[in-house]
Amino acid sequence: NKTVLGDKATWMYGLSGDMKLPILSGTTAGWTAEGGAATSANTSVGSQTLQPKRLDAYMDISKMLMAQTNGSVEGIIRSDMMNAISSVLEAAVLGDNAGAGNVPEGVFNAGTQGVATGNMTYASILDLQADLEAANSDFGRLAYITTPAGRALLKNIIGQPTAGTSGAGFTNGQPLWNEDRIDGYEARSTGNCDTIAGANPNGLVLGRWDDCVIGQFGTALDVVVDPYTRSLNGEVRLVVLSYWDTVFRRATSFQYTYF
Repeated sequence: NKTVLGDKATWMYGLSGDMKLPILSGTTAGWTAEGGAATSANTSVGSQTLQPKRLDAYMDISKMLMAQTNGSVEGIIRSDMMNAISSVLEAAVLGDNAGAGNVPEGVFNAGTQGVATGNMTYASILDLQADLEAANSDFGRLAYITTPAGRALLKNIIGQPTAGTSGAGFTNGQPLWNEDRIDGYEARSTGNCDTIAGANPNGLVLGRWDDCVIGQFGTALDVVVDPYTRSLNGEVRLVVLSYWDTVFRRATSFQYTYF
């Protein structure tokens, strides 16, 4: 599966041990008469914790392949394993895991379901945008993310409602998903996005993705070369170990639905 969060999420590298991220509730202000006491800030400081969770991959490589090729094959193998790790990591971020076990929390658990599960309409898109704006999160690295099937369905919703009417009166002939944008917001699709069983399986989330923090623990990926396990088959096993976690700093920065 292709990955889509590389330039959207906030990435933190080289972490060691659990790391707490401060979460501020917001600060209030008020008008005060001359000589009166200043308004209390009423700011509460909470935290969410990044804790390392292991993500690994391995590949068995023929010794004959290594004997027949030059160093370029190493780059191909390295790229393939990195892509596998990146895809599985992103599937967790764009999933619905609660984050209590070995898998990081996903946006469809941490976020807010702003629109009930059901058929997608232009009005549903506007509701997601309104909910994000009401949460004061309609800025930063904004984007819609959905599944490839969800993208196809959105491309089949044509135009915008006729001014002054309600319902499905579409007039301008342009698909709602148009040139990788939905109603002016950037839109991306990937097989890593969450799906559920039933008539409306495709997850769709409108998020302020810089509020999604992805942490990598350790200074680098740990690569283990194992020449023994597959030695009778003339193969060498490469094992890559890595450690990651996610934190969604504000639940209302991610408005989602299924359709």
